[in-house]
Amino acid sequence: MESSYRLLSTAAVPQSAVDNAAANGVSIDVVPFIEISHIRTEELLTLVKSLAGEAINVIFTSAQAVIAIEDCIGDTLPAWNIFCLGSETLKKVQQLLPGTKIIGAANNASDIAKVIIANRVSNLYFFCSNIRLNNLPDALAEAKIRYRELVVYNTNELHNKITTPYDGILFYSPSGVNSFFNDNTVSDGTLLFSIGNTTAAAIRKHVTKNIMVISDKPSKAQMVSDAVAYIKNETINKTI
Repeated sequence: MESSYRLLSTAAVPQSAVDNAAANGVSIDVVPFIEISHIRTEELLTLVKSLAGEAINVIFTSAQAVIAIEDCIGDTLPAWNIFCLGSETLKKVQQLLPGTKIIGAANNASDIAKVIIANRVSNLYFFCSNIRLNNLPDALAEAKIRYRELVVYNTNELHNKITTPYDGILFYSPSGVNSFFNDNTVSDGTLLFSIGNTTAAAIRKHVTKNIMVISDKPSKAQMVSDAVAYIKNETINKTI
């Protein structure tokens, strides 16, 4: 099908999602605005390998943290209890850390904090990026739940100037939002798609008049699907 709508994705998405969008008349260009680098200091490797042999409680709020940890522990299968975001992060835990047990999963950091607090766990570790939001740490601190935070990957901005006009833009993280708007602006008519409320809040710091569509699941593939569904619905409404 010939594409009549053109979207910009600010991070890589599954090719199947791009192909499905194209089949529905929506083309997607991918231009990443952040890059990930895993931390490999001797101190971190030694610590993580040691923790792999302990019965600890672990928090993952991103699939990248899971990938970084799996690289650190190698062939070891830790018997950890896991609290994580659903969808992509959950899938990575199940794929890369099959010896672990999922104690709780939620669609955002604030909700996973509630699950952790309800379980009143101790011996808790939070594997994260050098750039992370305060929602979860603040909630745990308020509940007086102690944990250790370990930065296992870095999130770095990529400053790309966009000159092509797009009907809509897909955002997946506050860091991606900040990187995009560092060098770019959008017209009032550009549709903005956000992977969740936290990312949407970051977008609202830069724009106020654009229509924003917020996906309620932390999944890039679902986000693309939601964008296509929204566009198709709007197209149908305009022809009625």
